[in-house]
Amino acid sequence: MGIRTIGHLAALPKEDLKRRWGVNGEVLWLNAHGIDYSTIEPSESAKDSRKGVGHSITLPRDYRSKREIEVVLLEITEEVCRRTRALGKVGQVVNVYCRGADFEFPTGFSKQIKVSEPTAMTMDVYSYVQKLFYANWDYRPVRALGVRLSGLIDFKEIQLSLVDKKEKKIALSKAMDSIRNRYGITSLFRLSSLAQGGLLFDRATKIGGHEA
Repeated sequence: MGIRTIGHLAALPKEDLKRRWGVNGEVLWLNAHGIDYSTIEPSESAKDSRKGVGHSITLPRDYRSKREIEVVLLEITEEVCRRTRALGKVGQVVNVYCRGADFEFPTGFSKQIKVSEPTAMTMDVYSYVQKLFYANWDYRPVRALGVRLSGLIDFKEIQLSLVDKKEKKIALSKAMDSIRNRYGITSLFRLSSLAQGGLLFDRATKIGGHEA
């Protein structure tokens, strides 16, 4: 295609690159114009000092249906809660991030809500994720989603009365975490990840968002 410099790449129409390389062509065009939506995660050594745990995904295509979006939001929530539990923490604030599919006229939001009880249980957090998303989504196609759990405190700081009410759920989560840590994140998964739009198995083959 005669591309030898960043200038050559930036000068080409975005649609030409998308036709040639799909999503990767669009990413190349964006990077050539100095636009990068990559998420930078803190290093392992920063675990103890960070104030929250988050995870975001740039979708492989435009997601339009509620069902597909919900599948990805649940997968992201599961990952965030798993990592939070691994730190021995629970969160007090849930944040949801959404970016629209139109790069030239960006839409989206980043909103948060304080939970009624500190938690790192997937479905507890997911109920807040859904509430935030549907309160702010403009029903236009989506291209990136993220979830963050912040206001972290040590699990042992939770009142015993709260722990007792959820003892079975906590024990189940710990058992599932142990299996996934040993055999990989696809060793146990929710049935929804097999539905259209699910990205769990695609992410499992990649390291840092790139194919291994």
